[in-house]
Formats: sequence, C-alpha cells, structure tokens
Amino acid sequence: MKTDLFHISQPGKLRVYVNVPEQYSQASTPGLTADLTLAEFPGRKFQGKLVRTSRAINFATRTLTAEIDVDNPTGELLTGAYTEVHLKVPQQTTSFLIPVSALIFRAQGLQVGRCK
Repeated sequence: MKTDLFHISQPGKLRVYVNVPEQYSQASTPGLTADLTLAEFPGRKFQGKLVRTSRAINFATRTLTAEIDVDNPTGELLTGAYTEVHLKVPQQTTSFLIPVSALIFRAQGLQVGRCK
C-alpha cells in the first residue's frame, strides 16, 4: 500500500471542481460566477468564478468538468469540504419545472397530473 508523505494546500484560493450537465456545457464559459453553499455555514454564500473547463464531455456521466476558483483569504473554507455549486448560467434552455407531487407513476409510464 502506498501512502503520501505530505499534501500541499493553498487555502487562500480554493479550486473547486464540478461536473456540469451536458445541456449547460456550451453556456459554461470562463468568467461565469458561481455561488457556493456549505452545510457548515447555513445562510451564507461564497462567490467563485469559473476559470476553465475540460472542453470535453465525459462519455459515462454526460457532464463537463469545470474548475471554479474561490477566494478564501481568512481560510475559513477547508480544503476537501463538500459544497453545492450554483453556476449563474444564462438561460438558453426551455424547460418546465413541476413539483414532484404532480408526477403519476402508472403501468403505462410516467405521467404528469394537471388541473382543468
């Protein structure tokens, strides 16, 4: 078994890697802002900026790997922490958002309930 002798980290600026769904890949360009939320900081958002992408879609996950830099001058964000990333992607796709309670699971397949 191989173990590392040491790890180097630079907590003043964190690099966050996120997998962006393919439908948003063309709009995910360097310069986009991102809001990061962490469970240990309820109600707070940390801002980052998308700096680069892999420029390739992962065949298995159909996602684009993006790198986001986050300034962390006080070091309060720890390296290796889990975060939710919300990219501010310009709206280009049309989609409907429906509550899960509107879904009907039947033998004929998934259906959406609606009121007349």
